[in-house]
Amino acid sequence: MSSLNAAMTSTQFYVFAAFGFIIFLMLIFMVLMKMDISDMQRRYRKMMVGASGENFETLFTRHSGTVTQVADEQTRMLGDLQRMDSLLEKAITRVAVVKFNAFDDTSAEMSFCIALLDESNSGVIISTINGREESRNYAKEIVNGSPTQYKLTKEEEQALRNATGGKPLIRKGGR
Repeated sequence: MSSLNAAMTSTQFYVFAAFGFIIFLMLIFMVLMKMDISDMQRRYRKMMVGASGENFETLFTRHSGTVTQVADEQTRMLGDLQRMDSLLEKAITRVAVVKFNAFDDTSAEMSFCIALLDESNSGVIISTINGREESRNYAKEIVNGSPTQYKLTKEEEQALRNATGGKPLIRKGGR
């Protein structure tokens, strides 16, 4: 029985020694982990305070407010741009003038016609015919590049072609 006690005591010694060694290694591992955690906490505190001394939450909140303001301003500007685009479609953006002599006994091309069209080639052609003793003015409506009611003179057709960028004149109904 004493040899059994001696064997148990010897075995227990090795088991306790192994456990002691494992506990020692765990203690060293815990110290190293504590050092890493302390380093991470120091870096975290440094990150959470900005260059001006404000904390990260304050900086983030202020930046978030600025981003919201910029997004609101962009939405407003987009609405303004869309309104301007719709106005520009109706604005006179295509203009052409053709000067001519309306009568054989006049010179210096005193008569003229002017085409004033929007983006869809709709608008008006105004003609002024100047003679020696009188002047006459005419206005003809243009819709989508074609006259609506009256036939155009060759000078008015030229003004319309010039205003539409040289595109051929589209005629409806055999006009």
